[in-house]
Amino acid sequence: MKRTNFSTPKNYLDYLSTYKTLLDSNTEKCKTNAKRYEDGLIKLTGAKTEVNRMEAVLKQKQIIVNEETLKVTQLLNEITQKNIVASEAQKGAAEKKMQLDIDSVKIAEEQKKADEIL
Repeated sequence: MKRTNFSTPKNYLDYLSTYKTLLDSNTEKCKTNAKRYEDGLIKLTGAKTEVNRMEAVLKQKQIIVNEETLKVTQLLNEITQKNIVASEAQKGAAEKKMQLDIDSVKIAEEQKKADEIL
């Protein structure tokens, strides 16, 4: 013989009340989570558009930087060449100065000899 299990009305009403409370609580949690996910998705979408905009600006500025780098490199090459020319001219001037010093010493000696003769 099988025994039957009966639910009393009070137990059934408590069961329904608890079910409704849990259902409301879980529904609220799901709505809160859904709202958080929607907000996060909106922020991610906004961040994506911002990153795309920044990439476009970066590309434009990168072109400018590359052009300026090329100009600076050319300017450095010119400066290096001018420094080489200037150092060569300085060497030439130093040689001329040495020659002039030697010549002035010779002239002074000749001047002394000329003064002694007179």
